[in-house]
Amino acid sequence: MKRVKRTICLVLALVMLLTVVLLTGCVQTKPQTTSEPGASSQPGDETKSTYTYQTYSTSLGNNWNPHTWETNADDTILTYLSSPLVDLSIKDSKTGEYQWVYEMATSVEDVTKDHQDDLTKYKVSLPAGKNASDITEGYVYEIKLNPNAKWQNGEQINADTYVYSMKALLDPKMRNYRSNLYWGGESAVAGGATYYNSGAPLYECVAYTGPDVDADNDGQKDLLEDYAVLEKAVADGTLYINTTTTSYELYSKSLSTLISDYGSLLADPNSATTIKDIGQKENAYGYAKITAENKDAVFGALLDLLMNLFDLDEATAKNSMCEALFVWDGTSYGDVVEYDGTVGCYKVDDFTIRYVNQVAIERPTFYTSLTSNWIVYEKLYEGGKDTTGELVTTNYGTSPETTMSYGVWKLDSLQEDKQIVFVKNENWYGWDAAEKEKGNLVSYTQFDVDGQKRPQYVTDKIVIDVMTDDAAKLAFLAGKIDDWTPNADELTTYASSDQLYRVDETYSMSLFFNTNETMLKAMDESKGNKNSIVLSNFNFRNAMSLAIDRAEWVTATAGYKPLFGFMGKLYYYDVWNNPASVYRNSDPAM
Repeated sequence: MKRVKRTICLVLALVMLLTVVLLTGCVQTKPQTTSEPGASSQPGDETKSTYTYQTYSTSLGNNWNPHTWETNADDTILTYLSSPLVDLSIKDSKTGEYQWVYEMATSVEDVTKDHQDDLTKYKVSLPAGKNASDITEGYVYEIKLNPNAKWQNGEQINADTYVYSMKALLDPKMRNYRSNLYWGGESAVAGGATYYNSGAPLYECVAYTGPDVDADNDGQKDLLEDYAVLEKAVADGTLYINTTTTSYELYSKSLSTLISDYGSLLADPNSATTIKDIGQKENAYGYAKITAENKDAVFGALLDLLMNLFDLDEATAKNSMCEALFVWDGTSYGDVVEYDGTVGCYKVDDFTIRYVNQVAIERPTFYTSLTSNWIVYEKLYEGGKDTTGELVTTNYGTSPETTMSYGVWKLDSLQEDKQIVFVKNENWYGWDAAEKEKGNLVSYTQFDVDGQKRPQYVTDKIVIDVMTDDAAKLAFLAGKIDDWTPNADELTTYASSDQLYRVDETYSMSLFFNTNETMLKAMDESKGNKNSIVLSNFNFRNAMSLAIDRAEWVTATAGYKPLFGFMGKLYYYDVWNNPASVYRNSDPAM
């Protein structure tokens, strides 16, 4: 499939680093009694001090099942209730040095050299010209599991937990929303796609297969022929649009997200139907059929999306539409297979699993994939299944009764659209054993931070109330919640506060100029101007850049400090071998 690279001729060296900005109360230095959260202990009190973090959200998640969660609000809840296999933690806060640490795993080793038979058994994708016997690394990883890990009810978490959960995640009868992380992408498990598509309709992305030539010398013939492929598929009754599956992307954005965000706004002017309307008629697999009646709406909306959102010309946009559409002939189904012997995630012993990757993956990238987890509690997962529809579903992770934590906290109470409360999970593996015997849930890092072990997870209770940003501001100023996020206009009022907490983000705001001389001339002609063309002159752009006070300009934005390059200090070029390898400190960056 042909893609068009969009290039920018010039970017001013004026980039504003965006941040998470909070005003916060000092929640972990205000002891509170267990009987009256929020009330300070007084000298002489005999009650045990606890610490409650009271915060807010504009909405609460309603699905924290690791197999199906969708929104950031869902993920926030899941984060409190789960623990990763490995994590990246700060080592030196002054230099910004990080370190990999084990959590639900105790070790992760590349054992490809000793298990080359797995490459053949699970049908991994080998490099061209290579045999399994040629491969010695990058495919098979052995994960030793933390034997202290338990569910909140005290039941053991072991290798069977991980294998059952992977099988459930990839279940072809469920088509779980988050399964695409494991049957597709750089850390896909070997055989995952085969099992996921077992007995399921095989939808294939439309791809132009004709000659890539320009017979008419007009530079567009091959692109327009791609569009003809779509027209023919409509006539054959085989064309579908993927409306929900996030694994398929259009110009680096999830197609389902684009449809959700823009679908109701994009419609062919000759049709009242939108892509969003069509998406409501999707089948159980997330595909909606394109017919002669709705094709104008679909094609018109996709063209509008590509031409306006991505600035593509019409011929290129028509070609790119193929990446958003799929064909199914009505008869092609995936071969019916069993999990065992097909999927390369299997048990070695009670606390060891092997994970066979579909494609070679370097250790740092594999570690990154292990910073999330896929396990579920089998009894609740199975007990919540509904088999009455075309696909099997489960209500796992949608209420306190259907939830089982294995993280630092557990779900204590939930009032829908009002409040959610978390308390410490006494069966989390990280509590100090000696302190736990005394009835205290205390944890220290098993690794050094700034040269010593540090206390962690001091907060006993987390209370999240649902309120608007305006209501949150009033509640914060009244001392009822412990943090509040001011908007850009409000930041000036609190800029000098010693309780203003700012954390760098990896993205930035940028100022771009149109520098194409032909386009600038056309702009001048259309607007009756004569001056736009000056932007094509490098010296003028350079002078304008030098004239801007970056420190002053950034104060009028949502950022808080200027960034003199494309990437800030959160970008590392070799974090695995050199955890201090901040790109901004490298010779090329400087």
